[in-house]
Formats: sequence, structure tokens, C-alpha cells
Amino acid sequence: MTTISDVRRGIAYAIQNGLVSASYPQGLRVEEYVRDTLTGPCAEVHRREFDPRLIFSEVKSEYQFVVRVYSPLTTDRWSQEFLDDLSEVNGQTSLIRAVQDGDNWPADVTIDYAQVTRVGEIVAVQREAEAYLMVEFDVEAVW
Repeated sequence: MTTISDVRRGIAYAIQNGLVSASYPQGLRVEEYVRDTLTGPCAEVHRREFDPRLIFSEVKSEYQFVVRVYSPLTTDRWSQEFLDDLSEVNGQTSLIRAVQDGDNWPADVTIDYAQVTRVGEIVAVQREAEAYLMVEFDVEAVW
């Protein structure tokens, strides 16, 4: 049976394996859980709140996740362009395409589908006294 942890791992795997960025050829490091320290650019997978009554009343499980992508604010133009590349709907740099393409998911994680339902705005944030630009991608997963 597929679990929340499995899907969290699957989202991270799909992004890491399905993303090819000309802006950052080393790839985007994706963490399944929140880390104490960031080494950007990187992404973290978070689970949104849910009403368990709705989960138990349905045959299928539907959960909302959020992928937060952080890019160091060392050169603001590069960071913004990098986050814009990830926000494209299609193409090799598209995080949306990477998540929604079932071929990018690990074989041991069984889901019906995952889709990106919202791409947030680029915002400036502080973590560990470092400045980052961050964008959120809301992901709906059904299994």
C-alpha cells in the first residue's frame, strides 16, 4: 500500500530525475523532508494539511503537497531566471513536467496521478541568516 512517505519520496525522485536545467547543469537537489541547512539551489517536499474524514470516506487517497524551491540570492537575476525556468509548463527545465510525467517516478511508488495545481510567486526569504528567492509548487497526488 502506498503511503504519504512513499509519495513524498516519489515527488522528490521525479523532480530530481526528470529535470534537466541549462541554468544549473549539476541538477536540483531535492530533499524529501525539511533540512536544517540549505545549500541552494535546492527543493524540499512538504505535505499540506488535510481533513482525515475526507480521506477515509473515499476509495482513493488524495493529498496535497508543496515543493518549495530555494535559490541563493547571490545574483538576483540568475536566481529569478532559474526559478522562472522551473516554472515553465513544458520543456527540459519544467518542474511541472517532471512531476506529472509518470516515467520519472520510481517503480515502487504506485499512484494514479500527480499534478501541479499551482505555481506561486517568487518571494525573498531568510533561512539560517542567508537570503534566498523561493517559489512554491502545489502538487496533488492521488492513489
